[in-house]
Amino acid sequence: MKERRDRKEMKADQQRHYEELSDTRPSEKAKEHFRRPAYQARGMIREQGRQMERMSADKYLANKLNTRG
Repeated sequence: MKERRDRKEMKADQQRHYEELSDTRPSEKAKEHFRRPAYQARGMIREQGRQMERMSADKYLANKLNTRG
């Protein structure tokens, strides 16, 4: 009695699953999510870069520590 499927059977099942997925069309909601930008950190990183250009690290820390009390 076989306890576990071998690699060829697992690969065939995987291939069959992918073929089934390729036959179906994605939903409108899935298409909408795919069109969204994946990461929106670009603007934040640019703003942090601009802040660093304006002020040295020592001045930035002194300003932060003084404003918080």
